[in-house]
Amino acid sequence: MTYELAIANTGTLTDAQAIKTAFPIFRYSKGFCRRGKEKIRYLSTGAQTIIERLQPYHTDDPTNHILWLLEQLNNIDKHRRLLITIVSSLGAGVRHPLGARMEFFQWNESSLADFNEGKTEIARYKCAYIKDSRA
Repeated sequence: MTYELAIANTGTLTDAQAIKTAFPIFRYSKGFCRRGKEKIRYLSTGAQTIIERLQPYHTDDPTNHILWLLEQLNNIDKHRRLLITIVSSLGAGVRHPLGARMEFFQWNESSLADFNEGKTEIARYKCAYIKDSRA
Protein backbone atom coordinates (compact mmCIF):
# COMPACT_ATOMS: atom_id res chain seq x y z
CA MET A 1 0.00 0.00 0.00
CA THR A 2 2.76 2.45 0.92
CA TYR A 3 4.65 1.69 -2.27
CA GLU A 4 1.53 2.34 -4.37
CA LEU A 5 0.88 5.61 -2.51
CA ALA A 6 4.47 6.68 -3.27
CA ILE A 7 4.02 5.81 -6.96
CA ALA A 8 0.75 7.75 -7.04
CA ASN A 9 2.54 10.76 -5.57
CA THR A 10 5.82 10.66 -7.51
CA GLY A 11 4.95 8.76 -10.69
CA THR A 12 7.92 6.42 -10.30
CA LEU A 13 10.47 5.23 -7.76
CA THR A 14 14.01 4.07 -8.29
CA ASP A 15 14.93 0.68 -6.86
CA ALA A 16 16.80 2.43 -4.04
CA GLN A 17 13.76 4.58 -3.21
CA ALA A 18 11.41 1.58 -3.35
CA ILE A 19 13.57 -0.40 -0.91
CA LYS A 20 13.38 2.46 1.61
CA THR A 21 9.59 2.85 1.26
CA ALA A 22 7.44 0.99 3.80
CA PHE A 23 4.56 1.41 6.22
CA PRO A 24 6.24 2.35 9.50
CA ILE A 25 4.89 1.06 12.79
CA PHE A 26 6.39 2.52 15.96
CA ARG A 27 5.73 2.17 19.65
CA TYR A 28 7.46 5.47 20.49
CA SER A 29 7.23 8.85 18.75
CA LYS A 30 11.00 9.31 18.84
CA GLY A 31 11.47 6.17 16.77
CA PHE A 32 8.89 7.34 14.26
CA CYS A 33 10.57 10.75 13.95
CA ARG A 34 14.04 9.23 13.54
CA ARG A 35 13.28 6.26 11.30
CA GLY A 36 9.60 6.20 10.36
CA LYS A 37 9.37 9.47 8.47
CA GLU A 38 12.12 8.33 6.12
CA LYS A 39 9.98 5.34 5.09
CA ILE A 40 7.11 7.56 3.93
CA ARG A 41 9.04 10.49 2.47
CA TYR A 42 7.82 9.84 -1.09
CA LEU A 43 4.13 9.89 -0.09
CA SER A 44 1.91 12.95 -0.28
CA THR A 45 1.76 15.14 2.83
CA GLY A 46 -1.82 14.00 3.43
CA ALA A 47 -0.88 10.31 3.32
CA GLN A 48 2.08 10.94 5.63
CA THR A 49 -0.23 12.67 8.12
CA ILE A 50 -2.70 9.78 8.12
CA ILE A 51 0.04 7.19 8.64
CA GLU A 52 1.52 9.24 11.48
CA ARG A 53 -1.92 9.49 13.16
CA LEU A 54 -2.32 5.69 12.96
CA GLN A 55 0.86 5.01 14.96
CA PRO A 56 0.53 2.93 18.14
CA TYR A 57 2.35 5.56 20.23
CA HIS A 58 -0.79 7.74 20.11
CA THR A 59 -2.68 5.26 22.30
CA ASP A 60 -2.58 4.65 26.06
CA ASP A 61 -1.30 1.11 25.52
CA PRO A 62 0.83 0.96 22.33
CA THR A 63 1.69 -2.71 22.88
CA ASN A 64 -2.00 -3.62 22.58
CA HIS A 65 -2.57 -1.61 19.39
CA ILE A 66 -3.52 -3.73 16.38
CA LEU A 67 -0.70 -2.34 14.22
CA TRP A 68 1.87 -3.03 16.93
CA LEU A 69 0.63 -6.61 17.26
CA LEU A 70 0.81 -6.98 13.47
CA GLU A 71 4.39 -5.65 13.53
CA GLN A 72 5.36 -8.21 16.16
CA LEU A 73 3.80 -11.08 14.22
CA ASN A 74 5.54 -9.91 11.05
CA ASN A 75 8.92 -9.86 12.81
CA ILE A 76 8.37 -13.33 14.26
CA ASP A 77 7.55 -14.62 10.78
CA LYS A 78 10.67 -13.03 9.29
CA HIS A 79 13.20 -13.70 12.03
CA ARG A 80 12.16 -16.83 13.90
CA ARG A 81 10.67 -19.10 11.30
CA LEU A 82 12.22 -20.80 8.31
CA LEU A 83 10.49 -19.56 5.17
CA ILE A 84 10.34 -22.15 2.43
CA THR A 85 9.63 -21.24 -1.16
CA ILE A 86 9.04 -23.70 -3.94
CA VAL A 87 9.37 -22.61 -7.54
CA SER A 88 8.52 -24.65 -10.56
CA SER A 89 9.00 -23.71 -14.18
CA LEU A 90 6.31 -24.84 -16.54
CA GLY A 91 8.40 -24.05 -19.56
CA ALA A 92 9.61 -21.18 -21.69
CA GLY A 93 10.49 -20.52 -25.26
CA VAL A 94 12.78 -18.00 -26.86
CA ARG A 95 12.43 -16.67 -30.38
CA HIS A 96 15.37 -14.83 -31.87
CA PRO A 97 15.18 -12.18 -34.56
CA LEU A 98 16.43 -13.28 -37.95
CA GLY A 99 20.23 -13.40 -37.89
CA ALA A 100 20.51 -13.40 -34.08
CA ARG A 101 21.98 -16.24 -32.07
CA MET A 102 22.13 -17.23 -28.43
CA GLU A 103 25.46 -17.56 -26.68
CA PHE A 104 25.80 -20.19 -23.98
CA PHE A 105 28.29 -20.02 -21.16
CA GLN A 106 28.92 -21.60 -17.80
CA TRP A 107 29.52 -19.74 -14.55
CA ASN A 108 32.80 -20.20 -12.78
CA GLU A 109 34.71 -18.12 -10.25
CA SER A 110 36.74 -16.24 -12.84
CA SER A 111 33.67 -15.28 -14.89
CA LEU A 112 31.84 -14.07 -11.76
CA ALA A 113 34.68 -11.67 -10.97
CA ASP A 114 33.89 -9.87 -14.22
CA PHE A 115 30.31 -9.17 -13.17
CA ASN A 116 30.76 -6.57 -10.39
CA GLU A 117 30.10 -8.78 -7.37
CA GLY A 118 27.34 -10.69 -9.14
CA LYS A 119 25.03 -7.66 -9.42
CA THR A 120 25.39 -6.98 -13.13
CA GLU A 121 22.33 -7.56 -15.29
CA ILE A 122 23.25 -9.89 -18.11
CA ALA A 123 19.85 -10.51 -19.66
CA ARG A 124 16.32 -9.19 -19.60
CA TYR A 125 13.33 -11.06 -20.97
CA LYS A 126 9.86 -9.72 -21.62
CA CYS A 127 7.06 -12.22 -21.10
CA ALA A 128 4.56 -12.03 -23.94
CA TYR A 129 1.66 -14.08 -25.20
CA ILE A 130 2.21 -15.07 -28.82
CA LYS A 131 -0.91 -16.13 -30.64
CA ASP A 132 -0.37 -19.37 -32.52
CA SER A 133 -0.78 -18.52 -36.24
CA ARG A 134 -1.56 -22.17 -37.02
CA ALA A 135 -4.90 -22.04 -35.19
